[in-house]
Amino acid sequence: MSRYFVKFLIGEWKTTLRIPQLFVFSFSLTPKAVTLINASSKNLWTVDMEQVEEDPTELYFKKGWSKFVKDNALMADDCLIFKFDGDSTFKVVICGKSSCDKMLESRVRTQVNQKKYHKQGHNNNEKRASSTQDCGENQKGKDLIHEISDKTWDEKEEGEEVNDEFGDINSEPHDAIMNIGEGSSLAIIPSFRIKLNAVSKNGKGAVCIPTDFFRKYMRKEKHEVEMETVEGVWKVASLPHLKRSRMFARFTRGWSEFARQNRLQAGETLRFRMIRRGHCPKFTVSKEQ
Repeated sequence: MSRYFVKFLIGEWKTTLRIPQLFVFSFSLTPKAVTLINASSKNLWTVDMEQVEEDPTELYFKKGWSKFVKDNALMADDCLIFKFDGDSTFKVVICGKSSCDKMLESRVRTQVNQKKYHKQGHNNNEKRASSTQDCGENQKGKDLIHEISDKTWDEKEEGEEVNDEFGDINSEPHDAIMNIGEGSSLAIIPSFRIKLNAVSKNGKGAVCIPTDFFRKYMRKEKHEVEMETVEGVWKVASLPHLKRSRMFARFTRGWSEFARQNRLQAGETLRFRMIRRGHCPKFTVSKEQ
């Protein structure tokens, strides 16, 4: 007897997910708490199977399901393959739009981004070498080359006040998110929280990254990050600044669009989980109550 069933995330799936009736009947499943294990990360979640209708084969994943959705950054059209291991345990393989495991998708994207980054750096070095050769014979060119700086922040941007609907942020120290269960390995995902405060609808859209988190986990140069929510994936720039010998960073270009598309509101607290590091870090972003 097959212990697998497949669910495509369409329709209403963010807060509840129906278990196929034939599967419920075949294994005589009853309402109770079960454990869902991400087959790739080995992390565990406790989710209740609840009976919604009078029909005993009408079972749904309910309480705890929305947390599973947020923690795994599930998106519409994702495909979930469930394997019933007995003893109230399901292993789950999460496949994305490529029809492959999303963990594999993430690794491949990281490799592609690294290749692009190195190729871009190589091209930039060639351009600098060509520019130096072209300008080296005249004093104006020498002066121009002398003025080139390796700083990754802009002095004007450093002094600008960020006034935006989502610009004034109270940041809390980052902490670690741990999904721990019996027999599981310890999985620590670097994360931090921010609280959104509305001050004005004018100016640049930006949000400060907690300094401790920035220093420990992020590159000290301008780069792009990915932010994934249940609504989709967005690219946002991370821009370091140096002010009075103190380095800090903001999410800048792309943040306002991310905020609008996800209907962020003043007073909401967001949790940023860094699920990928490297040249193009990736965060899952969820709202906390």
